[in-house]
Amino acid sequence: MGLLLRQYTDGERERHKLRGVVTGKDTRIGGSEGRVKATGQGLAYCIQEWFAERGTTPAGSTFILQGFGNVGANAAEILCALGSKFLAVNDAGGTIFNPAGIDVKDLISYV
Repeated sequence: MGLLLRQYTDGERERHKLRGVVTGKDTRIGGSEGRVKATGQGLAYCIQEWFAERGTTPAGSTFILQGFGNVGANAAEILCALGSKFLAVNDAGGTIFNPAGIDVKDLISYV
């Protein structure tokens, strides 16, 4: 991500003003302290906002994920903490489904 930032800002006089164009940067070049969870957290915020627009919360809802990398794992952890039930996940290696819900920490350990 640092390379993308450097390429994007090449030739710009005020590089410090352009740091927001690339996410996932190291903290030494303007990245966020919470960058590991940031994208998953952003997804959770969007889902919370979707529910809020409908006058409710994610608590009691169910969800499935496509992919369980950094974004998916963090989003699942946050959504479960908000009271949602994680039912299934799919990636290139296959699918896991449990109608009773998937324990995120167990799945992180397994992956």
